[in-house]
Amino acid sequence: MIEAGSLIANSSDALGSGDVYLAGGTLEIGQDGVALKGDYAQLDGAVLSVVGASLDQVAMAVDRDVVIEGGVLDIRVPAGSGTVQVISAQAIKGRFAEVRVNGQPAEASYSETGVSVAPGN
Repeated sequence: MIEAGSLIANSSDALGSGDVYLAGGTLEIGQDGVALKGDYAQLDGAVLSVVGASLDQVAMAVDRDVVIEGGVLDIRVPAGSGTVQVISAQAIKGRFAEVRVNGQPAEASYSETGVSVAPGN
């Protein structure tokens, strides 16, 4: 559980093998992405930050389910980048309250198993 502060995940196995519950603070995912073996939940007031995401892979691959109850999705990528595959999971429920790309408002695309953002949209 992350309640405050920042946790930076700079390798694919940085979050270990359990569930991640982001109640507050910031979870920052580096350009190599992260693989999460359990569930992921994010509450309102928490921030999922994706920095320098690779367009070749999903930023956060979740083996089980994702529940998003608001909060912020903040993506920082080079100008002119293509669609960022933010999350993949068995099932995704909920939506981010705010989505930003390089500090500008953006819209996320949600499917049953994924979340993506096209910078400039």
